[in-house]
Amino acid sequence: MLFAKKFKNFFTKKRIQITGGVALSFGLLAYIQHQNQDSSCREKKHVNYFDFSVQVLPHPDKIAKGGEDAYFADKNLLAVADGVGGWAEKGIDPAEYSRGLIRNVEQNYKSNVLKYISNPKLLLIHSAQATQIMGSSTLVLVTVDQEKNILKTSYIGDSGYCIYRLDEHNSPRLVFGFKEQQKSFNFPYQLGGMGNGDNPSTALEFEHEIKDKDIVIVGSDGLFDNMSFEQIRQQITQYVMKDKIVDVQSLAKDIGGQAKTFSLSWLYDSPFAQKARASKHYYMGGKSDDITVIVGQVRTD
Repeated sequence: MLFAKKFKNFFTKKRIQITGGVALSFGLLAYIQHQNQDSSCREKKHVNYFDFSVQVLPHPDKIAKGGEDAYFADKNLLAVADGVGGWAEKGIDPAEYSRGLIRNVEQNYKSNVLKYISNPKLLLIHSAQATQIMGSSTLVLVTVDQEKNILKTSYIGDSGYCIYRLDEHNSPRLVFGFKEQQKSFNFPYQLGGMGNGDNPSTALEFEHEIKDKDIVIVGSDGLFDNMSFEQIRQQITQYVMKDKIVDVQSLAKDIGGQAKTFSLSWLYDSPFAQKARASKHYYMGGKSDDITVIVGQVRTD
């Protein structure tokens, strides 16, 4: 098994792991129409869903190509992948794997929504198995059950999520904050194609009881390396409106913008800098990186 640094600069780059036209019969068409009718009936019974917004801010050097993060979001699934940048040193675009992975997440999810809402880790595994592209990526999946007040999640590496709940004074309280899945400092577990990366079964999975108006923040490490859970909480307080409704679009834009500002500061004592020191490495400042933020508020309309 060969290990290599993700980027030329050890402190700003994670390391990579290398392991070596259709015609439809009338019968089928009728079946599809029946399935669509069933889906419509199920949608009418939806109770829980995400009101969400996404903000993507590529690394300053990667703006032209849109960065190396990828995401998918809909009313019951929020997903973020972060391509491991060290592949660039081998002449491989890290974005190819993360984008391919998210395409497979979307395709698998849409093929059986109820199945994968109830088991996001299975969605992670199936999507990784289908992504046979050279490269690797971290991945986080968050689903909300359509009827039960349950949030299910699975993630591998250092893309993750946190959950906040508003109290009687509309003040957000941290309910859960993920812990990075790392092998060593700045070396996350990762999914990979063509025999690379870690076994998808090593992904972590969690289940949370949720309440109406709970707020879920999902992001790549570009967010969490530059903003703490407390700093994110403080940003949320500015966007809580009447009846505990959150302006998710403005909040996503603000969190992303703040993380970007912090990432470019040489003097800021970032969460990444704190983790570096804890691992006996000297580092000061933010971590310039792709930043993807998804803000989802649970609704039970």
